[in-house]
Amino acid sequence: GLRVAWEGPHGPVAAIDDVDLVVEPGAFVSLVGPSGCGKSTVLRVLAGLVAPDGGSVAIDGLEVAGRPGAAAWLPQRDALLPWRRVLGNAVLGAELHGVPAAEAERQARVLLDRFGLGGTEHLWPAQLSGGMRQRVAFLRTFLTPAPVLLLDEPFGALDALTRRQMQEWLQEVLLAARDDGDARTVILVTHD
Repeated sequence: GLRVAWEGPHGPVAAIDDVDLVVEPGAFVSLVGPSGCGKSTVLRVLAGLVAPDGGSVAIDGLEVAGRPGAAAWLPQRDALLPWRRVLGNAVLGAELHGVPAAEAERQARVLLDRFGLGGTEHLWPAQLSGGMRQRVAFLRTFLTPAPVLLLDEPFGALDALTRRQMQEWLQEVLLAARDDGDARTVILVTHD
């Protein structure tokens, strides 16, 4: 099983110990548990950002441990770049994966309305509400050409009402994408 340990003041402390997980292509899986139980660490390993101390990690049969880029990762905070407008932030992941800028912008413009962002493409991140910022961050993740989407507590920083609305919105967006033939695998980490 998968193992990750951090160096503590009195020696190694297990963050993940003997985790086995198989997710079928196109599935939506939620990892639910209290803060500090290792959910986000699992996602970071899948994203290639943390190398495990034991076990293996593969996406579509390819080993990804310590190799970022095989999955699209949405961290807990939106991490929008304040010097890029909505459209510029939305296309960033696609551009970093080699999608030409014009094509990335075309793809983003097609999805702006579906993501509840129609008419916002020229706004700066500071002009957006928390929920709108998360929509932009999710669009950036969604436009990243990767077979797996890793969502790490994407709505944790929002108030309860906005969080509930965003959860329903996420479900609608993913179902619409599946209807369009884009049934990517999604792993969502949450304590809610």
